[in-house]
Amino acid sequence: MRFWDDKLKIEPIYLINFLAKNGFQRFKYDDKELKPNIIQQVDNKLNPFNEHNLLLFCCNYVKKHEFEDKSVVLNNLVKGTNLLTNRSLTALPEFNSSILRDTSSSSYFPFKNGVVEVKSNSISLNKYGEFEKFVWEKHIIDHDVKVLSLNKTLETSVFYKFLKDICESSLSHEASRNRYERLISMLGYLMHNYRDKSNSKSIIFMDDKIDGNPNGGTGKGILLDAIDKLRKVTKIDGKSLDLNQRFAFQQVELDTEIVQFDDVERNFNFEKLFPAITEGVSVEKKGKDKILIPFEKSPKIAITTNYAINGSGSSHRRRKLEFDLTSYYSDKYSPYDKFNHLFFQDWDTEQWNSFYNLMLHITRFYLKNDIVEYNSEILEAKHVLNETSQCFVEFVKKIKIGVTYNKNELYKKYVEAYKEKDAISPNRFTKYLKSLAEIKGKKYSEGHSNSDYYFEIR
Repeated sequence: MRFWDDKLKIEPIYLINFLAKNGFQRFKYDDKELKPNIIQQVDNKLNPFNEHNLLLFCCNYVKKHEFEDKSVVLNNLVKGTNLLTNRSLTALPEFNSSILRDTSSSSYFPFKNGVVEVKSNSISLNKYGEFEKFVWEKHIIDHDVKVLSLNKTLETSVFYKFLKDICESSLSHEASRNRYERLISMLGYLMHNYRDKSNSKSIIFMDDKIDGNPNGGTGKGILLDAIDKLRKVTKIDGKSLDLNQRFAFQQVELDTEIVQFDDVERNFNFEKLFPAITEGVSVEKKGKDKILIPFEKSPKIAITTNYAINGSGSSHRRRKLEFDLTSYYSDKYSPYDKFNHLFFQDWDTEQWNSFYNLMLHITRFYLKNDIVEYNSEILEAKHVLNETSQCFVEFVKKIKIGVTYNKNELYKKYVEAYKEKDAISPNRFTKYLKSLAEIKGKKYSEGHSNSDYYFEIR
């Protein structure tokens, strides 16, 4: 099918018909969008396209055909700056079918040999013909999956052993199990791409050290790398990130399912992410119009950091789920040192299959159990450190909930113990106590008798 006339001139209507014949359509996130996004549909698979790729597609088509003056058509195509503009492309048919997306009770993972449906009580492999909905081609996992039982998966998966390692607790076996279930419920939450405004969180992975120093190599990045094998993760450098910039989300694409802010700094402004977590993501690329991805289609948010994220009020707590990885692994002892191979690079087909099955079972665990709660003294101490000082973190281990203290006497004890390291005023000491109460999710109350002031955290 040609999109040029006998004089080798590109005819806009011929070009639109050519593109439509090859599956190109307009794709809208919502009815408010004025300018189209372009996708190509081939069978039940979809691919996003931009103007550059559209031009490349047309040029390749011309190059495949033998005829005289081919170079003239190519030249006219390249010179025709108005041929593939938003205005011209609005003449394409609109994509009105449904894209395969998770529901509140099911999660779907497209593999080469079919779509795996995960529910709270089952994992099943279905043929593509059994689904009338469409999938993003980039989301199809390049593996012929064989569904394994949970026991078989745990026996054969090295990644399961890695997850157990980073959850190991010195307190008890029960504490380690609680940490493991907390972690896999958070991973399952990320892999379940259904969006629920009543349960919209950001996932935050950090180290368990509370000394205020960065500690790399614990495995935070590996967790997101693992999810990226099943869901499309767009990674944004947290060190250079400025959420005040218009183009902060410019790397986000139509098919992005998770945005990872990698290695954010101590002073990261978490509040700037509130709209992206609970309302949707605004994407503006340089030279392009802004696109608002509505909440129900927006990617989830994940953060890796060496520090506790600032903010401890209720608005912060209801928007984040945190997990502190133990220091089983470090820059001096890596998973390679233990398993003698590189994850994701040195695996054979069987190891990949065990890994995928583990992630499927993790998703099933989340659908059945939701987010598992747990209390971490380390996480609490890291947040206290953010708002106070290292000396205060050590000192408040003695303060108990529901006990009334003489604030004057407690302040004197603090000054005597830390006067050379952390000389603070009475007002700052009070501010520290109030921060402690807020981080614990408790109330700070104060009273006085004559010249003595008393307080209680309850």
